[in-house]
Amino acid sequence: MSRLANLSVRNGLQWRGQNKIRMLSTSAPYLLLDRNVVGKASSGEKAINCKLYDPRKGETVKSPALELTKELQMVGSSRGWVALMNESDSTVRLTDMFRPGSSAKVISMPPLIQPEERRDLIINVSLSSPPEKEEDCVVAVKFLGPYLSLCRPGDSEWTHIKAPWELKMSSVMYSDRDRVFYLNTLPSGGSGLAESGSPLVKYHQRLPCHGSPGVPKPDLDKFTLHMVESPCGELFIIWWFLGDKSEGYKTKRLMVFREDKDQGKGYYTEDIGDLCIFLGPRTDHFCVRASTYPGLVPNSIYFAGFHHSGVYDLATRSIRLHDHITSHPRLALWLAPLQSCVQI
Repeated sequence: MSRLANLSVRNGLQWRGQNKIRMLSTSAPYLLLDRNVVGKASSGEKAINCKLYDPRKGETVKSPALELTKELQMVGSSRGWVALMNESDSTVRLTDMFRPGSSAKVISMPPLIQPEERRDLIINVSLSSPPEKEEDCVVAVKFLGPYLSLCRPGDSEWTHIKAPWELKMSSVMYSDRDRVFYLNTLPSGGSGLAESGSPLVKYHQRLPCHGSPGVPKPDLDKFTLHMVESPCGELFIIWWFLGDKSEGYKTKRLMVFREDKDQGKGYYTEDIGDLCIFLGPRTDHFCVRASTYPGLVPNSIYFAGFHHSGVYDLATRSIRLHDHITSHPRLALWLAPLQSCVQI
């Protein structure tokens, strides 16, 4: 816990004027939409605030002003924490910068330089636990490409695992139930789990899926595969169908399959009960109970895609786009509710 410290200008971040604007509560999900320069700080750095969308109320809110060095870019989120990367030296910082009512914390991590000096697009970031909860938290970063990078806070360097090439578009997910990171892979003459060479990572081969309604053949080449775990440990596999460039890469359909671990199969479902699933770029996909956050629509998927976001109703297979909000494609990511608010 000694590695947790208040954010400062030295770390590249600092909150300003917290009493001048309504604080948002990260006890609920938010969608980060954009960040705007609102002035210049005494340190010479830019002062910014972030615009976020509250899906419970259908409205946008602004964060307090924040000093942020221009080299720091938001590259992912997991468990309510935000990952930032310094573009000049590739060092990584984890911060609970949207925690209400207390000073934000930061964890500094070593440069994230991939083997062969590759700096491909980051698919997503996943944490095995909230960094303030367990000192042995593991951070996983999946890039567009064959490498998954792992690091514990306090380590001097990252560990790189080379995954099968068909995993280049796969995201990484930590399973609290199984205590491993999962990567989706395509079937290759078998089913179930395959070892990665690391006890912390397993390749989850795509399960045979049953009971789904027909899908037009052209659409079968236009979906991405995602995994999410419910609060009670159920694993869901989501097929996310997108239109092509001429259609603006808009979401066309979402299909959910409930894993049957004993049979090694996934069964199509249009009923996940009180649950809501949140999907988005560079986001560690997550699932919450709608009744815990009044205003959320149960049995639905909240998604953020390329220049668009919305809600997909599983029972009616209908999409309601958030036409009244716009998001920056490089910044849009879901912030999960912070799982711990323990004062350090």
